[in-house]
Amino acid sequence: MNERFIERTGYDGVGDLCYKALHNFDSICPWCVNDRVFSGETVKWEVKSPKDNRWYYVVNTPISHLDGTISKMAMILDITEQKEAQQKLKESEEKFAKAFNSNALSMSISSIEEGRFVEVNDVFLDDLGFKREEVIGKTSEELNIWVERSQRDLLIQTLKEEGKVTNMQCKYRTKENKIKYGLFSVNIIILNEKPYLLNIVNDITRRVHYEQKLKESEEQYRTTINSLADPLLVINRDFKIVLLNSAFKQWLDDLSVKKDILGLTVFEAFPFLPDEVREEYERVFNNREITFTEGSTLLDNKEVITESRKIPIFKEGNVSQVITIVRDITKRKNTEKKLKESEEKYRALIENVNDVIFTLDIEGNFTYTSPVIEQFSGYKVDEIIGKAFSCFIFPEDLPHLLASFERTLAGRKEPLEFRIIVKDGSIRHVLTSSSLIIKQGQPEGLIGVMTDVTNRKKAEIRLKESEENYRLITENANDLISIVNPNFKVEFINEQTYFNILGYSKEDIIGKTGFNFVHPDDLERGINAYKEGLVKSEGIVELRLRHKQGHYQWFEFKGKKYLDPKGNIKGLLIGREISKRKEAEQLILEENRKLLELENMRENIINRISHELKTPLTLVISGSELLTTVYRNQLKKEAQEITEMINRGGSRLKLLIENLLDTSKIDNHKFELTRKRENLIDLISESIKDLSFFAQNRQLNINLNLPNTIFFNIDKFRMQQAITNILSNAIKNTPKGGDIYITAEENLEYIKIKIKDTGVGLTNEEKIRLFEKFGKIERYGSGLDVDIEGSGLGLYISKHIVTAHNGEILVESEGRNKGSLFIIRLRKKEE
Repeated sequence: MNERFIERTGYDGVGDLCYKALHNFDSICPWCVNDRVFSGETVKWEVKSPKDNRWYYVVNTPISHLDGTISKMAMILDITEQKEAQQKLKESEEKFAKAFNSNALSMSISSIEEGRFVEVNDVFLDDLGFKREEVIGKTSEELNIWVERSQRDLLIQTLKEEGKVTNMQCKYRTKENKIKYGLFSVNIIILNEKPYLLNIVNDITRRVHYEQKLKESEEQYRTTINSLADPLLVINRDFKIVLLNSAFKQWLDDLSVKKDILGLTVFEAFPFLPDEVREEYERVFNNREITFTEGSTLLDNKEVITESRKIPIFKEGNVSQVITIVRDITKRKNTEKKLKESEEKYRALIENVNDVIFTLDIEGNFTYTSPVIEQFSGYKVDEIIGKAFSCFIFPEDLPHLLASFERTLAGRKEPLEFRIIVKDGSIRHVLTSSSLIIKQGQPEGLIGVMTDVTNRKKAEIRLKESEENYRLITENANDLISIVNPNFKVEFINEQTYFNILGYSKEDIIGKTGFNFVHPDDLERGINAYKEGLVKSEGIVELRLRHKQGHYQWFEFKGKKYLDPKGNIKGLLIGREISKRKEAEQLILEENRKLLELENMRENIINRISHELKTPLTLVISGSELLTTVYRNQLKKEAQEITEMINRGGSRLKLLIENLLDTSKIDNHKFELTRKRENLIDLISESIKDLSFFAQNRQLNINLNLPNTIFFNIDKFRMQQAITNILSNAIKNTPKGGDIYITAEENLEYIKIKIKDTGVGLTNEEKIRLFEKFGKIERYGSGLDVDIEGSGLGLYISKHIVTAHNGEILVESEGRNKGSLFIIRLRKKEE
């Protein structure tokens, strides 16, 4: 043991067992590797000593001696501080990982050399719409995240110069090609002793959009103000002028007043204003009410009369600014004065105009009215003079009118619409404009003009209702509605529907050429349809429009040319989405193609199998018939029965093959007739003869009631086939000992062949299925004595044969065990 080892153990342990000396164990250490060391292996490991709870790195090395024995040399290094540092580093990394993954901001870690992502948090994936496996190992350029490369270059340059980037605003692109705005911050971090870039993005897209809308709103606000014809200025709470419109500047220029007043107080700009103006502004700021005033000022010995309206602007519930709208009423006041002075001179003119001229005293009583009032209201002049105007007002409009009357007496002139009750009790709409009458500086009353606007009002109501209905229809329509000019520029859309279906706002569409949104492959067809629509005044076309996200959807557009009120040509387009219908049509075409292939394959298989079976089957039937007829006496009874069974089975199989071939011809419209004039009675007799053995075997009585001849233009083989099939069906479904009745008759219109049996009959459900392909009716387990063999094709073929002869098959039955009646009815009109 060296001195360091003795210092560590606290005594010289030479001669003691190693586990006793080192750890004070009474038995071998559980991690002992002596057996491996003494076998010649150098063993290294880390262990925490239970003696002092410290970590040690241990190297046990074998030492070989000349006599072949092996000793062990142990080197022990105290690594407690290193292990503690590793543990703290692990805890730190776990905290970083937790903060990284739970952060509300988009975070990513990338390599410094190539900028490849090595880790991203869930916010990053949600924000950009990628999956983790799509991002890890890729660069931002490979993911096409940057909208403007110049912003990426600036960020990299800033990082190189300053070692970090803090809140740099950049545009970036999501997987779905949506443009967003973010504040980008980049810092260098050390992970596993290697530097990486920690990228943090704060999504400010909504804030940027709000700022853009605010900017647009402010621009609209300024544009609106500058478009007003009346002079307007805005002051703040310090009475400083912060805004004035173009009309105000022009008004100052007309008055030769200083125009450079922005930033001055209103009283610095206009020192001639009386103190009452300051009080008016203070009332607006304090009482938060709109004020209307009228005043006059001498400028260069010239009186200027103004009418001012002061309107409060609110911010966070308080009045922050006041808009002042000034109207120069000097000319109007002078005109009113001249009008008053020349009242008598123009009385004749007033009394003959269509509008009612009236005056009221300050109590609201009529003091004068022009004679036209009689045809206007039905009242004579003397029935009105001295009466209060309120007596003639529609009750619901009276409060509003009384308030307006008070404001007019206060000097405010305002046009007003209201309803009056005329003498016959009906209602009329009127428009009045009144002015204050001043005598010797005191208000004496009002003078006004009353115009009958009933017809206009009704038209406005109808127009409003029409516009409202139009708005409701367009806004709630499921179809795209747009109006275009002859150059196909869009002037109107039902915005909500466009947004719901294609993702566009009104700003995305209005003023643009509609063909900009059409699929390139459909463009020529769309242009041709539009040109044709302009010529024919209407048209229809199917084409694809591009969704805002880039994909295309199918629409059917119907267009109508019309003239707007100004006589301009417009196009009304209504588009209905037909994407699903197009998909269905394509699917149907594909399915039809596959079905046609299957049908051709089925027909080929049926024809091939049928022909392949028919030849050997003919040999089987011929052989069995030969044995039955020629060699019958040489066969034992059992052999005869087997031969007959082969013959019957072969015959049925041959009939089935022939029926399958006929069915295939019918299905593929290859079923043809060779018609000539034949005696139907002979055909019926031959069919009975062919089936007589079958009927006798079932002990049935066939009763005939037939004329000698009934001639008709028919395909003899096919018609006999139909009659045989129906008669065979009757024999099979009639129990032994039953009866079958066959009759034939003709009249001027029809030939009728009736086959009636006393068999099991038909239910209503069975009658529906009877003539279907493979429509065989199974009656297993019903206890009926019927022949259940057959393919279910005979009646199906018979119906097509009769139909091809311009006829029909009718069936009647009262139900189970009540027999059936089949009627072949042939029309004679072709004869």
